[in-house]
This record gives sequence, C-alpha cells and structure tokens, in this order.
Amino acid sequence: MKEINVIDTYMAKLYKGILSITLLSLMAAVSTLFGLKMLGFYRTVNWSALSAFGAANVIYTIIGIYLIRNGIENEVVKPIMMKRAKVFMTLIIVIQFNFILYLIPSKEVWAFLFYFILLEAFFFDHVLIAVTCSSIFISLIVCSFLKSQALLPVRNEIFIPELILKITTISIYMLGIYILMRFAKTNLLNAKRDEIERNNTRTNHIIEKTRTISQRLNETSTKVLVNVESESASTEQLSNISKELLDMSKSIINHNNESTNNLKLLKECSETVSNKVEESTVISDKLVHISVENENDLNNLLTVSDEVVSFNEETIQTVESLVSGTKGIAKTLNIIDEIASSTDLLALNASIEAARAGEAGAGFAVVAGEIGNLAKNTQTSLHQITEAIDVLENQANVVSNSINLSSNKLHYQNEVLQKTVEKVKDMMKLLNTSLKTIKEVNHLNEKQVGLIRTSYQFNENISKQIEEENDHFSSIVGVVQTNKQEIEELNNQVDGLNSIVQELEELLKN
Repeated sequence: MKEINVIDTYMAKLYKGILSITLLSLMAAVSTLFGLKMLGFYRTVNWSALSAFGAANVIYTIIGIYLIRNGIENEVVKPIMMKRAKVFMTLIIVIQFNFILYLIPSKEVWAFLFYFILLEAFFFDHVLIAVTCSSIFISLIVCSFLKSQALLPVRNEIFIPELILKITTISIYMLGIYILMRFAKTNLLNAKRDEIERNNTRTNHIIEKTRTISQRLNETSTKVLVNVESESASTEQLSNISKELLDMSKSIINHNNESTNNLKLLKECSETVSNKVEESTVISDKLVHISVENENDLNNLLTVSDEVVSFNEETIQTVESLVSGTKGIAKTLNIIDEIASSTDLLALNASIEAARAGEAGAGFAVVAGEIGNLAKNTQTSLHQITEAIDVLENQANVVSNSINLSSNKLHYQNEVLQKTVEKVKDMMKLLNTSLKTIKEVNHLNEKQVGLIRTSYQFNENISKQIEEENDHFSSIVGVVQTNKQEIEELNNQVDGLNSIVQELEELLKN
C-alpha cells in the first residue's frame, strides 16, 4: 500500500473542495440568470436558450457528483479521476464561457472567467492553465469577429486604446495567475526539500542515540527473558499441579454430592416407609378390632339362625297338625252332607205323604217344606265350608313347603356361617401375627432412619469441608493464573522489546 504524505492529503481535500465550489458556482450562475430573466431583464435572451443552459448545468452537476464520490480511494485521489476532473474543469470553463459570451448581452461577463481559472490554479498544473488560457483567447478572438459589438469597445476615437487595454488586462490576469501558480508550486517543493534535510539531520542524531539505547534494551530484555522463562516454567508446573488437585477435589465433591443426594433420597424413602408402617400398624389394629366384632356378630347370627331353624320346625309341625285337623273337619262335613241329603229326601217323602193326607196333613206339609229348605241351606253352607277348608288346606301346604325350603336354606346358611366363623378366626390369627411383624419392622425402620439421618449429617459436614478446600484450591489456581497471565504479559512485552530492538537494528543498518 502506498504511503500517504502531506501532498496526497492536500490534493484529496483540494479535489473535493474545487469540484464542490465549481458545482455551487454553476448553480449560482444559473439561478442568477433565471432570476434576472424573470425580473424582466435580458429580454433579447429567449427561454429556450436559457433552459438549455440550465439543462447543461444539470448534466455538469451529475458528472461532478460522480467524480467526487468515485475519485478518492484510501484517502488518495485516483490518478485517472484527477485527469478526468481537470478535463471536466477545462470543458466547463470553455463551454460555459462561450455560452454566456454569445447568450448574455454584456461586455463584462468575461471577468468571471478569472474566478474559474483561479480555481483551476489550485491543482498546480501549469499545462492545464496554459490550455485553458489558450482556449479562452481563441474564443475571445472568434467572438470578436462574430459578435464584435457585444464584446469590443465602442468604435470611436479611443477604440484602439480600449481594445489594447482590454487585451493587456486579460493577458496580465492570466499571466499573473500562471506565475502565482508556478511560484506557489516551486516554493512548496523547496520548502519540503529544506524540511527533509533538517529532518535528516535530526534523524541521524536520533539514530545514534537509538543505537545505544537499542543495545542496552537488547541486553536487558535478554536477562529479563531468561528470568521470565524460568518463572514461567515454575508457574506452569504449579498451575498444572493446582489444576490436577482442583480437578480431583471437584471429582470428590461431585461423588460426595451424589452420595449426599442418594442418602437424602434414602432418608426420605425410609421416612416414608416408616410412616406407611405406622399407618399399617394402626390399620391392622383397627382390622383386628373389626374382625373380633365380626366374629361376635357371626356367632350371634349363627345363634339366631339356629333359633329360626328350630322355630321353623315347630311351625311345620303346627301346620301339619292344622292340615290333619282340616282333613278331619272335611270328613265330618261329608257326614253332615250325607245327613242333609237324607233329611232332604225325608222332607220330600213327608211332603208327598202330607199331600196324600189332604187338609189333615197341611201342617205337616209346612214342616216338611221347612225341613227340606233347612237341608238345602245346610248343603249349601257345607259346600262353602268345604271350599274354604280346601283353600285353607292348599295355603297350609304352600306355607309348609315354603317353611321347608326356608329351613333348608337356613341349614345351608348355618353351614356357611360356621365356615366363615372358622375363616375369620384363622384370619385373626394371621392378623395378630402380621401386626407383631409390622411392629418389629417399624422398630427396625426407626433405627435405620436414625442411622441414615446421622450418615446424612456426617456426609453434609464432609461436603462442606470439601467445598471449603475447593474454594482454597480455586483461590490458589486464580493466583497462579494471574501470575501466569502477568508472566505471559511480561513475556509479550519482552518479545515486543526484542522486536523493537530488531526493527531498530534493521532500521539503523539501512
């Protein structure tokens, strides 16, 4: 990369400044002419020509902005862009001067020319100034022939002196600008040359002193480097040992934390088991109590069932006696029915005999009729009683059958109850055994919980001690790391000193 000097910086700033001032000047010129035209001046100038002048300035502005944005790279003006900027400035001056010269009816517009030539002079390019001035002279000569009335003085007795004075003035202006530019450029170069010679003298003096200082720095840095390397090796060894101890301590504390967590979980599980065992003990006690009550209830139920069976047997005997009595009543009713039938037949015969006896047997006929009616009523009542007895006998049979069925079921129920009572007794024995076992397990679990709680506290104390040792190791490692970083920094500084010494030696050799 090219080294940037003062001239490069000056030209970069000048490049932007001259182009920016030129564009602003063109805008000011266009605004002034349009303003004068709108105020009623320059009536001979038509709007189309003035619009073309403004459009040309817009094009100049676009080109100028492009040159400003793309002309500088790494704070240095590109050579090709500098050439284009100079050509651009020359074309603007020549074209715009001729445009105004032929467009604006004024004999003093040419004076603005020197303003733009002065802007070009800042580039310190005498060839550029010469080309621009030559182009202006040619334009003035041509315009003198084509538009003499607008450019040349009034033709009278002082026409020739005025023309000579104008030509002389223009020539002096241009020559003065050229000489000023050459003088400034030459003085800048001479001043830079003198400054370089003075700087060389100072530099030689500094080089001599720097050589002496470089030798001392070299000796000192060599000694410091040896000490630093020795200290760095010791520190590195101590750092490695500290790291190993720290890693071992971290590994121990990790295992201890895992053990503590396991003990904590075991403690929680044991406490949970203990609580469950206590709950099971309470439940077992309640279950034993309930089983005893169930046994008593079953025994009572069995006694009641036996009583019901005995009562059913007595009821069956009573029903059977009732059925036997009912059958005896039925036989008696049959006999009464036979007697009623005989009485009815006898009454019929008596009625027949009374009818034969006539009036003497009229009373007897009435008695015979009543007896016949009584016999019929008796038969009717007997039939009703027989039907009622049949119904009663049937119901008694149904009751007897139901009681027999119920008695059979009660016998089966008694057998089941007896078996259930035996099973409840066996279950109570098992519950008593289980209750004793649960109480023994609860006692052992309480001892286990106490041991786990003690181990957990002991493990926590060990963990705290290991953490404190780990903190001490971390502090040692931190100190070692700090020392190591300081030594590395010192080593880097020594390397920097060595590199500076080498650069100074190479610089002094050159």
